[in-house]
Amino acid sequence: MASAAAATPEAARGPARRWTRRLLWLLLLLGALAAAARWGVPALLLSQLPPRLGQLLGRPVALQAVQFQPWRMAFDLQGLRIGAAPSAGADAAPLLQMARLQADLHLPLSLRHRAPVIESISVDGLRLRLARSADGRYDIDDLIARLTAPSDTPASAEPARFALYNLALRDAQIRLDDQPVAKVHDIQALTLTLPLLSNLPGDVAIHTEPRLAFRLNGTQFDSGSQSLPFAATRSGALNLAFADLDLAPWLPYLPASLPLRLQRGRLGSTLQLQFALPPQGTPTVLLKGRVGLRDVALDDAVGAPLLAWQALALELRDVQPLARRIGLGLLAIDGLVLEVARDAQGQLNLMRLAATGKAPVAAPPTAASAAAAAPADAPPTNAWQLDLAGLQINAAEVRWRDAALQPTAAFTLAGLQLQVQALRWPAPPPMPVTLQARLHRGGADGPSAATLSANG
Repeated sequence: MASAAAATPEAARGPARRWTRRLLWLLLLLGALAAAARWGVPALLLSQLPPRLGQLLGRPVALQAVQFQPWRMAFDLQGLRIGAAPSAGADAAPLLQMARLQADLHLPLSLRHRAPVIESISVDGLRLRLARSADGRYDIDDLIARLTAPSDTPASAEPARFALYNLALRDAQIRLDDQPVAKVHDIQALTLTLPLLSNLPGDVAIHTEPRLAFRLNGTQFDSGSQSLPFAATRSGALNLAFADLDLAPWLPYLPASLPLRLQRGRLGSTLQLQFALPPQGTPTVLLKGRVGLRDVALDDAVGAPLLAWQALALELRDVQPLARRIGLGLLAIDGLVLEVARDAQGQLNLMRLAATGKAPVAAPPTAASAAAAAPADAPPTNAWQLDLAGLQINAAEVRWRDAALQPTAAFTLAGLQLQVQALRWPAPPPMPVTLQARLHRGGADGPSAATLSANG
């Protein structure tokens, strides 16, 4: 009995030693894998990223150095460069240069949420050069065509799930060379920091405060920001306010493919972008404030007057892009004038605003999809939700000119007052509507033909 008792501790130490050896081998294996990843991942990115990105963009791409820390899943890319268009010549300045890009991937949360969770991204020394070669044409038109080309892969109806925290853009410069008018616009010392962009529950610490600052053609702009980084619910706010910005100097930069031509306008806004990250909760991004657009005139594609108004004011109450929710207050439009015309061939000018291509015909639903479909009165769970408290149009005119009749007919709907309340989509409730107007032959000062009044 004594010998058996003496052998018991030795027997117990045997499994412990085996588990210790296994643990040591596991640690050695993990260390070897980490060392291989530290050297192998940069070599793989240096050899594969430039040619693959160059093939996607149709531009030469270069990358100087890559560093990788496997224990932090941190990437450090240095000297990223995207060349100019092939037609620009070999001595043309590159389209984009980036001194350094650092990204930290939160691997445990990415695996838990089955979606990318990026703890931080910082970009230093970004240099972007653009050029306008003709009216409505830019040196990046080929990139836009490539990136917007239809894909053979069907798009998912569900919104992409992701989380990006602590985004920082430092010391960036953007230059636009307007060749037709021989003028260069410079945005220098651009700084942008955002605490979060996410539609996943937030488990990552926030270190940045929201801020936007830059210098445009020598004029300094710096938005005010507020943050509560140490509160239980971390939050921040980014303010953007300006008044009576003349849009005329920027009109030549609108794409020529737009069906409307903006002739004039003045823009003002008082906006606040709010971020909030409750403990173990879902992050929220909220935009609210007011936007005003006055003294606006729009022409159609052939240069004929189409739409104008004296003042437009829109209240943003609860705009949450991550939640696909747009909550608006009152939309008020004063002095609106709409020109509606039919030419001698019977075509309406408004028809020119329709899409250039025909909408694709949807495939008929299968029995399985029809059975799984939600009731007709239930809004899709992944659809954008729009809520407009009210629409108010004051002192508007609708001018009708019909060249398909001989002689040409002209009428004006003047003194138009329209009020609509509680507009919602995709499940609209009954909407109270009030309408008043006077119909005149010819212009608004012509003989009265009828008086319209409606409530419903």
